[in-house]
Amino acid sequence: MSQRGNLILSIFLGFCGGLVTPYVSPKLAGAEEGRGVERVVSAQKFILVNDHGVRAGVFGFDKKGTPEIMLVDPAGNVIWSTRLRLIPLAH
Repeated sequence: MSQRGNLILSIFLGFCGGLVTPYVSPKLAGAEEGRGVERVVSAQKFILVNDHGVRAGVFGFDKKGTPEIMLVDPAGNVIWSTRLRLIPLAH
């Protein structure tokens, strides 16, 4: 079969698969439809850990309540961080 024939056949079969899939496959897990319920996770701090449970980062607040993001190396040394800094705009 020529390249053009393969392309046309592939497009046709992809289209057919797209039409048939909703009727053949089971309903996928995901957000529930029509409930209007918002899923929320609230926390003061999220701690990122590696496969061994060693802290690799933090997304949360410092001791003064300022938002911060921090990444640390395996030895616990801060390798990158940022904090919210309010800078007044000049008028």
